[in-house]
Amino acid sequence: MSTVALVESYTIGGRTFVGSTDVGNIKVLNGNNLGAGVRCTPREMGQTSGYVVPGAKTFTVYHVRFKSNVNSVEFEFGYADTDIGLNAVAAFVNPVSTMGTVGSNLGVLDKALSSTEQRTDGLVLALDVLMVIPTGKYLYYEANNNNNQCIIYGIEE
Repeated sequence: MSTVALVESYTIGGRTFVGSTDVGNIKVLNGNNLGAGVRCTPREMGQTSGYVVPGAKTFTVYHVRFKSNVNSVEFEFGYADTDIGLNAVAAFVNPVSTMGTVGSNLGVLDKALSSTEQRTDGLVLALDVLMVIPTGKYLYYEANNNNNQCIIYGIEE
């Protein structure tokens, strides 16, 4: 016989969410790029369109998990005006980079992943961040390699 207990608190990126309502407000977004030179607009799990920050709110990102099939990746996060989809070649409309720079070794999120970070299904990088996305904008991410996935944890505030 197993026992199921409700989570009373959960910490993401240095912020502790307390109580079932607060914990229930955490949003998990997922994005993937399967080819080199593509980018995406992450979406909530099970949704077919990109996540847009609803009116009169901001979306604060607290934690990012990035998986790649290579051990040195440049990647970038930001927000833009439109949903370009997953695994897209389209350019972002009015992009604003909040972290990192694709094509530059100076990108904040450039990271050579060590063997201790390697998993059988790819290399994983977990980052605690603080990134605020404004009302009406779409979060984006882009990487300079193929076969990568990103999971983003945040809350509308």
